Amino acid sequence: DAYQKAIAIEPANSGAVAGLGLARVMKGEKDGVKDIERAMKLDPNSALPHLNLAIVYSQSKNKKDWSKAEDEFKKAIQMNAQNLEFQNNSAEKLLTEVQKRKK
Repeated sequence: DAYQKAIAIEPANSGAVAGLGLARVMKGEKDGVKDIERAMKLDPNSALPHLNLAIVYSQSKNKKDWSKAEDEFKKAIQMNAQNLEFQNNSAEKLLTEVQKRKK
């Protein structure tokens, strides 16, 4: 609800759109990925949608998705070099978990 309220106030808020997408996916709504992809288009310089997409892919049981997760985690960390949108060390831990699963 909070993300939807934020989007109602500021429809182009990529962080809120990305957050809504992640929340929707975690609730079992696969269309949430479309929200995350829309957030990427709203703000191509934001690392947060890439982090959220990486989290989605990392939850998959499909090994191909783990490779996508790895790529998205790396992109998010690189784009967030100054730790302005999230703490990179958290993303790095998730990346390490995905890399271990891939082996």
